[in-house]
Amino acid sequence: MKKAVFKWLAFVVSLLFLVYVGYQIYIVFFPGLETQIAVYRTVEDTIEATALVVRKERPLTMPKKGVVVYPRKNGEKVSKNGIVAEIYETETQAQAQQRIREIDEEIALLEKVGSYDASFSPHPDILNKQIYMTMHNIDGIVAQEKFKEIGDARQDFLELVNRYQIITGKAKSFESRISQLKEERNALSKAVKSKPATVAAPVSGYFMRKNSAATSEVNIDNVLKINLDKLNRAMSAKDAGNEGSVGVIVEDFEWYLACHIGEEDARRLNVGKNIFVYLPSVAAEEIPAQVAALNKEADGSAVLVLRCTYVLPELAGVSTCHVDIKIATITGLYVDIRAVRYNEEGVKGVYIIYGNEARFKPIVTLYSDKRFVICSTEDKNNALKLYDEVIIGGKNLYDRKVIKR
Repeated sequence: MKKAVFKWLAFVVSLLFLVYVGYQIYIVFFPGLETQIAVYRTVEDTIEATALVVRKERPLTMPKKGVVVYPRKNGEKVSKNGIVAEIYETETQAQAQQRIREIDEEIALLEKVGSYDASFSPHPDILNKQIYMTMHNIDGIVAQEKFKEIGDARQDFLELVNRYQIITGKAKSFESRISQLKEERNALSKAVKSKPATVAAPVSGYFMRKNSAATSEVNIDNVLKINLDKLNRAMSAKDAGNEGSVGVIVEDFEWYLACHIGEEDARRLNVGKNIFVYLPSVAAEEIPAQVAALNKEADGSAVLVLRCTYVLPELAGVSTCHVDIKIATITGLYVDIRAVRYNEEGVKGVYIIYGNEARFKPIVTLYSDKRFVICSTEDKNNALKLYDEVIIGGKNLYDRKVIKR
């Protein structure tokens, strides 16, 4: 009797196991409806383009022939009458002066690091992490081709490494190195026999070594009337250099971005509209801008000119750049594009699961792309609402159709 009961229980358990396995196989090969919960999402409506940078520039000329040495970094802020260039008679003198400047910077760095009190310095492990973070920063600068930032990053790296040597006892002081540098400086000073001619900034602004604007037909005075032909020529023109020029001073107020946009994008803009732009290859921050001109072409496209007053030193050495133009920030209900359908009356909407039925919900699209739409959140009686379960898959759907899940 017991054997018969045991066999019966074993049969029932085996049967239940087979049913469970069969159900799992059925789910895999014959899945139910694909659905998605409607949730709020914020997106940015942007236009991507390549833009020409147009600034108000004051050209700087060489007072005499010679070899130019720049005591200022490219893009550095300068005040009126600040020295931006030195002209030496020979290459030897110019190289000697450049090396003297490097030595002065290194001596200042070593004296600064040597003055640290190890008892008040960060723990070596903290400095070690900062060193690796600085190395990672340098890798990022190289990858993004922001080469004018390498100098500052290098100084930060050297300072951290020297501080690490001091507080770990690997270097007691840098007096020996400082003495060597001073001896080298004294020897080089003898090579610079006469004072150089100098070039001073006529106005305050940002110093830029290349005079790219002088070789372009687009400038601050005619940028508002630029057409596509002039824009293309200006963007493809190479800096031919200017004989006798040492660079320009970019005055620190209005500057412009000019780019070509399509017909649909042009319809969404109007002169005077305030927007934000993002220059990913130049700076991490968004900057405010205003539509200054929208010059239409015969095919409906347009040359968009944006006026900017936010000072951006990183842009001083850039003539063209990629730009993301943020027209608006939109918040609404996120819906997969595959869920959007039209009912028998031609109304745009989606089907949701309501109990065991499919219910049609009309939608008003605020924004769309190839993957999703953002719908209005207006509280209408029959509209799509937050947390509705939207049907993405399914065929032959209609209002109040019974759904088997």
